[in-house]
Parts: sequence; C-alpha cells; structure tokens
Amino acid sequence: MDQNISIIEASKVLECSKMTIYNHIKRNKNLRNYIIKKSNVQYLTPEGLDVFKELINSSKSNHSKWTVNGQTFLQPNMYKTLIATKDKHIDSLIEQLKEKDKQIETQNRLLENNQVLLQQSQQKILYLESMDKEKKSLPWWKKIFS
Repeated sequence: MDQNISIIEASKVLECSKMTIYNHIKRNKNLRNYIIKKSNVQYLTPEGLDVFKELINSSKSNHSKWTVNGQTFLQPNMYKTLIATKDKHIDSLIEQLKEKDKQIETQNRLLENNQVLLQQSQQKILYLESMDKEKKSLPWWKKIFS
C-alpha cells in the first residue's frame, strides 16, 4: 500500500468525516484521479491528500467562528445568507404593516365620515317626519291655505 492512505485514515488526518471526503469526490470528478481502489477499499494518493487538505481548509475558512461557554462552533456562510434573506423578509413585512396601518387609518376616517352623514340623514328624517306630523295635525282648512 506504499504511501497511499485509506479514506477513513484520511478523514482522521484531515479532521473531517469520511462522508465529507466522499461528497467532495462525488461533486468533483477530477478528484477521482487521486483515488486508488484496491480490494473494495478506496485509498488517497499523497497528492490527493494534499488536494483534500486544501479543500477542507478552504471550506473551513468559509466559516465564521463563535464561542459559547468556551466551546468554539463554526457557522457556515450559508447561514449568513439565510439570515440576510430573513432580515429582508422581516423588513418587507414591516413595510406591509405600515401600509396596513395607513389603510386602517383611512378606513377609520371614512367610517367617521359615514357616521356623521348617517347622523345628519337621521336628523333630516326626524325633521321631515315632525314636519309631516305637524302638517297632518293641522285642521283641513289650514292645510289648504298653507
């Protein structure tokens, strides 16, 4: 087996999971040039190990680190993108709320105007009914001359 290293051993050396290595191989067909398969076991060539070191290090550098209670965690950049998208969505919802508030304010003003108009029309009706009642209560001879 010369200097070739199995995928499992490589994952320990690179401090990543074997699935990470397999996923890189699956996504990038050029990496298959660094794989040697012997008796159903896949081995990395020394050049392949160097290439994977660079890949793993570059993917680790695309992460931001944060510490909680003394433990360091990595947050992939995709979460930053997701957070930015959510922030934009929140801003959009806030704008929609402001627009809704304006619409509600306009509706309240219209409702007030309608109530005033309704009250005026009810007063008119009462006035006309009282006038009609007065007219009916008049003797017949006053109705003719009025």
